[in-house]
This record gives sequence, C-alpha cells and structure tokens, in this order.
Amino acid sequence: MVPAGFLAGCFSVLYEPRKFWTQFLFNYIVTPRFEGQADRFGYLDFLKRIPEIIGLPGAIALAVLLTIAVLVVVREHHFNTPSTHGLLLAASVFLFYFLKMGAFPRQQTRFVLPAVPFLLLATGPVFQRRALARLLLVLLLPVLLYNCVCSYFVGRRFNDDPRLAAQVWLLQNLKPGNLIESSPDSPHWSKLPALKAKEVEVSQPNWTRAAGADVIDLRMPVLTGRAELFRQTFPNKKWVGELAAKYESDSGAWAYRLEELRRRHPNFITFYSFDFSSPSQALHRYYEDLLAEKYPYQIAFAAESSPVPTWVYPRYIDFLPGRMTIFRGKN
Repeated sequence: MVPAGFLAGCFSVLYEPRKFWTQFLFNYIVTPRFEGQADRFGYLDFLKRIPEIIGLPGAIALAVLLTIAVLVVVREHHFNTPSTHGLLLAASVFLFYFLKMGAFPRQQTRFVLPAVPFLLLATGPVFQRRALARLLLVLLLPVLLYNCVCSYFVGRRFNDDPRLAAQVWLLQNLKPGNLIESSPDSPHWSKLPALKAKEVEVSQPNWTRAAGADVIDLRMPVLTGRAELFRQTFPNKKWVGELAAKYESDSGAWAYRLEELRRRHPNFITFYSFDFSSPSQALHRYYEDLLAEKYPYQIAFAAESSPVPTWVYPRYIDFLPGRMTIFRGKN
C-alpha cells in the first residue's frame, strides 16, 4: 500500500525520475536550514513548539499524564496489556520522529504537529483507571476552558486583520481607470467582485493594455533571495544554489527601482510588511524608501495587527500578523 500511495501522489517519478530525485535531494538538504540557520541541533526548539500547538496548560497536563501513565504501568507491573502496548508503540513512534526531525536547526510548528498525537495516545493507561477520573477532571477542565478562550482570540485576530480594512478603504477611494501597484504579499484585489479589477504581472510587456477591467492590479515580482542565501548556507554544495537560481530567480529586481516606478506611475501602491521576510536588498530598499516618503508617494492608509496577549496561544499564526500600508501619489 505504501508504494502504491507514493506513486499515486507522485506519479512523475515514473517518467521524470532524474528530475524527481534531484528535487527530492534538494528539499531534503535545504529544508532543515531553509532560512539560513546555523548548523546545529534543534531538539530543545522542537519541544518548545509543543505549547504552541496545545497551549502551555495543555502541555503541562500532558506531561503530568505521561508521567502518571508510566508510573501506573511500572507500579502495577501491567507489561503485557493492550494499554501498555499502546503506550510503548506511541512512545516509540514519537521518539523516532523526535530524533529525526528534532535534529533540524529550523523548527516550524508544522514540523512538530504530527508528533503530538502520539504523545496523547501514550497517556492511554491513565484513562483506563476509574480511580483517576477525578484527577483527569481537575487536569483537563481548566485546559478546555483555556482553549475556548484562546479560540475566541484566534477568531478576533482574523477579524482584526488590517488587510480587511484596506479592502474597504480601496473600494471607497479607487476610481475607474486607476492603477494599483501591489507588493507580492498584498491581497489580490482582483478577488473583490465589486472592484472589477484585472490582475497583471509587471513583467508582462503589454500590461498597460489590459482590457475588460475598470482597475488594473499590477503585481510586483517575488524576490525570494534564496539562490544567494543557499550559496552562503551550503558552500560545499554548489548545485543547490544553482538549482535555486533556476527555479527561484531574482531576475525581477529591475522592477524595484525609482525610474521604473516613475515609468509605471501607479495611482496607488499597496504593501504588506510580510514582504520584508524576503532577504532581497532591492525589495527592502524600495519599500523602506516608500515608507520614508522619499518617493513621490505618501502614506494614505496604514493599519497594523493588534498585539496578542502574552498568555494566549498560538503566539504566531502564519501570514497573519503584519502592517498594511497604502500609498497615494503626491501629485
């Protein structure tokens, strides 16, 4: 079943085996240090991610339950029972996963997430003891209440996304015939039905002739900077940097120049702070100068994500926290 599932999910290995293995090795090498992390073990960072998945109270309760589960098995000498077998099997899978994935210098919450259910399964012996029912209630009821409160804050954080307010602002201020220049991580304004906008890449030669739209959403090129980053991170594997340059070229850096901005002459420029996660110096200089109003544009709209209470989890939600800025031409 495993080979069949593999082929169903990655059928290209049959007719492009060389490309498959090249990309497989590429991702296997770069994933642990994708952002240029130092070459070190990340076991402690792996464990620190668990509270980000189930909350600090949940992590404490889990640690207590695991300890009790082990004590129950050892003290009662129930080594040949289904619950003990489940504990050993779940703990073995977690330990194997931890030893492999925890070695990554770069630890993302999504890397740790698959291992947490096995820790929960390992607490099985506790739930089979009726004498511990009251202890379970004392441990888990506060955790459930805490998670309910945190769920409310997660929903509120999405509702307070500054990009939502930016959509309303644009709908109120755009006029037919206007041109928007959007940073790579800005919302795709053409998705707003009321706007009647057409999305065009800035590299498209005839973008000025985009037909059938009241507004043109001109998208700036994505500059990952990963080719240079991987050359520095993996100096002994030159093919890694070469492959990154092939598939993630920064050839669009020409668009981030003042003379090109004057040539495009957009009515509005939109920028989301997550774009600064790119290591590209050209992108950083361009938007830093815009924010400093060194170009013939001024800030017309600015909104930022609300601060997160220190006791709430998750602390970070991918692509959510940030600052949305819209610039309008000074003339």
